[in-house]
Amino acid sequence: MSKRTKDKVKNNFIYTIAILAVVGFAGFFAYSLHGFFVHERDGRLALENSEAARGMFEDVLTLGQRDVELLAAARIHEARELAGNGDIVAFISIPGTAIGDMVVHGGDNYHYLRHDAYGAASQAGALFLDYRNAPDFNDPSSIIYGHNMRNGSMFHDLRYFMEQDFFERHPRIALITEQGVMFYEIFSAFSTTVDFDYIQTNFKTPEDFEGLVDEIVRRSVVDSGITVTRDDRMLILSTCNLSGRDRRFVVAARLI
Repeated sequence: MSKRTKDKVKNNFIYTIAILAVVGFAGFFAYSLHGFFVHERDGRLALENSEAARGMFEDVLTLGQRDVELLAAARIHEARELAGNGDIVAFISIPGTAIGDMVVHGGDNYHYLRHDAYGAASQAGALFLDYRNAPDFNDPSSIIYGHNMRNGSMFHDLRYFMEQDFFERHPRIALITEQGVMFYEIFSAFSTTVDFDYIQTNFKTPEDFEGLVDEIVRRSVVDSGITVTRDDRMLILSTCNLSGRDRRFVVAARLI
């Protein structure tokens, strides 16, 4: 093979590699751009769905105890019919924050990471109860998960509970179920890696539950002054901490 032929082959090879690199970069850029727009679209839809859910459930929180149980059950059934989804088990609200949406309970902890409460595919997902929990929130510890969306929807506001002032202004969680309205008072807020197993739902002994509570209190970055005992029922809210893939923001509360 002559030098001229070798140079031609070499140039063609370099040209082909360059073309492939440009095409690859363009494809990656287009994929990333598409992902960004889908994320933004799903975030906006999540906000709209949250506003609709708030409108449906807000009157339940203003009624007296005698009337609230019947209306709470009726609203849960209405939400299921509206969404066409029998997995809806509750509505959660933290007054004064953007957190207020339906809670679903599926057969695993994966489906609702990428599907909303209406069953549609969505990067915003849904707020969902751990599949190992009882849907009546009667376990010693019930865990609700939700995404930390950039536009402020879903569980984005959990990050602000790491500040004492924000925690003091928003100390309670309201949970509407078929059984009525349950109120929880927040006693801990912290950031952690997934190495800490705070998502336990069953405990062999009361001492095991107390041990988890003690560790959750120890890790708290806010001071609540609340004492939690082995007889309490706990609600844990968990979302991603965007500073690391394996980091989480966690808020823990006890049933009043």
